[in-house]
Amino acid sequence: MAEDNDLTQGRPERQTPARNPNWRDRDSLAAPVDGNRPRINLLRRTLPLPQLDDAQRAAVEQAKEELAEEEKTAQQPTQQAPQPATQAATQPVAPQATPRTERTFNPERREANLGIVQDSEVFKPGLVISFPLLSLDAPADGFVESRELTLTNNGYWVYTKVRNFIIIQTYYLHCVAIPVSSRGGEGVQGLNSQDEYIGVRSTQDLDPLPSDSKHENILVRPAPEWRSALPNTFHYMQPASHAYFTFPVCFLYNRKFQIEGQVHLREHLDQLIKLYYADAPKPKRVRNNNRAKEEKDDKPSGT
Repeated sequence: MAEDNDLTQGRPERQTPARNPNWRDRDSLAAPVDGNRPRINLLRRTLPLPQLDDAQRAAVEQAKEELAEEEKTAQQPTQQAPQPATQAATQPVAPQATPRTERTFNPERREANLGIVQDSEVFKPGLVISFPLLSLDAPADGFVESRELTLTNNGYWVYTKVRNFIIIQTYYLHCVAIPVSSRGGEGVQGLNSQDEYIGVRSTQDLDPLPSDSKHENILVRPAPEWRSALPNTFHYMQPASHAYFTFPVCFLYNRKFQIEGQVHLREHLDQLIKLYYADAPKPKRVRNNNRAKEEKDDKPSGT
C-alpha cells in the first residue's frame, strides 16, 4: 500500500529548463546562480519582468528616488518650531566667539601679507616695514568678535593686525621700531597722549594734513612697488597716520616682513630718534645725584 501511495514512483526525472533571460530574482538582482538555474525565493517564485520603453524606465527611476527621499525625511528628527518674535526679544542671547576650528583660513593670503625673510643687513634706521603686531586684549562685556581677535587655548584674547613700523635702532638679532597707525583715519586729535605721537605723511601727498600733536610731520617715501598704490589701501600711507614713539616694538630678523618705504629726510629721522630718547633715563645724571646724596650724608651734622 505504501508503494502504491508513493507519488514519486514511476515519475520521470525532472528536466531543468534553459534559463529565460526575462526571469530574475526579485530579492537580489545580483544573486549567484548555479549553472543555468536562477536563485529562487522559497516564499515566492520569480516572475518575468515586462519589457519597458525609455519613458517607462524613467518613470520607475523617478518613483524610486521619491520613495528614497520620503524614507530619508522620515528618519530625520523633527525640528522645533521657531519661537515667536516677542519671546525672542525678551530673552537676548549673549554673543559668543566663533570656534577656531570653524573659522576660514587662507594660507596663500597669509603668506602674501607677511612677506619674506631677508638678511639682517637690510635693516637700517629709517626703513619702514610692515609685520603683524600681536597684543593681549581683554574685551569688556558685550564685545563683538572681529577677524583681528583670536581666542587662544589658554583663554586669552589676542589682537593681531599688520601695521607699519619705522626702524630707529638695530642690534645683532633684532631691531627696535616705532609703530605707525591712523586709528581708523581719525588721527590722534583729542587723545590725552597725543603729544606722544608725531605725524607721518607720504611724499605723494600734494597737500598733507598737519600733525595732530605739537610735533611737526615727518615724510616717508614709499617703496617703488607701492608708489602706484591707491588711497585707502594698506600700502598707501594714510593722511592721518602718526608714529607712537613712546610705544617701541622689537622685531626679530628671522621673521617675515615687507618693505613699505623709507624716511625721506635724515633730519626727520633724527627728529624721531630724538623724541624717542627724550624721556629715556640719563645714567650719568642718576649716578651724580646718588653721589651728591652720599656726600651730603657723609658730612657731619652742624657743618
